[in-house]
Amino acid sequence: MTAKKYPYIKTFPFFYIMYRQMIAISNAENFHLATFYIKSLF
Repeated sequence: MTAKKYPYIKTFPFFYIMYRQMIAISNAENFHLATFYIKSLF
């Protein structure tokens, strides 16, 4: 039972880190778009 659960426990942090990186990348892109928009206003 623990042998079956182990691969899931091992891969779960990997998917979580990928998910967090996707959020961080999208937030960074939104930040760059916002700064570009603000610069174009002035």
